[in-house]
Amino acid sequence: MSEKFWKINSPGDCLLASEYSRLMTMLKLTVITAPDKCSYLDTVNSQITTGDQWSPLRKYNKQCLTQPITIFFATNKKGLHTMNNNINNAQKAEIIAHALPHIQKYRKKTVVVKYGGNAMINDELKEAVMRDLVLLTTVGIKVVLVHGGGPAINKTLEKMQIESKFENGLRVTDKDTVDVVQMVLAGKVNKDLVCQIGNMGGHAIGLSGMDGNMMKCEALDDCHGFVGEIKEVNTEVIEEVLNHNFIPVISTIGYDEKGNCYNINADTAAAAIAGALKAEALVSMTDIVGLLRDKDDDSTLIHKVYISDTPALIAEGIISGGMIPKIDSMTQALREGVKKAFIIDGRVPHSILMELLTDEGMGTMFRSR
Repeated sequence: MSEKFWKINSPGDCLLASEYSRLMTMLKLTVITAPDKCSYLDTVNSQITTGDQWSPLRKYNKQCLTQPITIFFATNKKGLHTMNNNINNAQKAEIIAHALPHIQKYRKKTVVVKYGGNAMINDELKEAVMRDLVLLTTVGIKVVLVHGGGPAINKTLEKMQIESKFENGLRVTDKDTVDVVQMVLAGKVNKDLVCQIGNMGGHAIGLSGMDGNMMKCEALDDCHGFVGEIKEVNTEVIEEVLNHNFIPVISTIGYDEKGNCYNINADTAAAAIAGALKAEALVSMTDIVGLLRDKDDDSTLIHKVYISDTPALIAEGIISGGMIPKIDSMTQALREGVKKAFIIDGRVPHSILMELLTDEGMGTMFRSR
């Protein structure tokens, strides 16, 4: 199945096909209202195309129920996938009970979440992510949130009439640009996230890689300016915050011995922090469903990868482009003691909970063995 929004009933009732089998398995639900033909919303160009067959999903309609119910998946005006169904209280309780062994597995353990992509710019997705982090903390899981903020940086640079330049996928960061990066990441973006967690009933403290000598850097190379390569991670301030039951919200800027500020790739920073903390899990929120054997076909999702397999996957072209540095960072984190790492689709509400607290999961898991 390719990634599409499948119409179930009316023009407002839609479903992301790649989510269907996972959710049907997790919730043990079925769909009893479906047309023979339906339309889909292409998530890339947001155009409606008609005429696709419903049949590829019919095999998932065999899930057993004590009584049939109808599921409606909808996209609201902001393009967010939402689920509305008439699950009764007993079924809701059963879903919560199924999460218990997973909660016990992660309780008192550290989970590092790299936050970025569409989940960071869509207000409703952002709210869902913050709510999930508060929930995980409430049940005793130690959550560390590591964030970038590329779109916010671009917007501010544009307002200040500073041109954005990129080289090999990384921002070329001169002195004027790095000042803006520091202001936006450690300032507005970071504090907005802290405030939102607080409004959800959680407790968070905003940090940057410059606080507590957390991320010591040196220049990555001569052509990217103040783009940092992490040389040392000091987790003392992070652990202090976690021990007081707060969520550390960390912006990805670092420092050097001369007091310079550096912009750090968020995937690299999250992996380095997870490795230094010996975290139970590293979760990377992206705008893709996970690692695919065929990048154009979501049904080819690879659910589990061992790091010993990554060179072959790179040679086959399955891991390519911007995915290579992301997985290189994850591999390094696993070698430094992280138990497992995940790539999940941050465009799906509650994707963190679906990955960590269900048997099925939803993305690609990486392990050393």
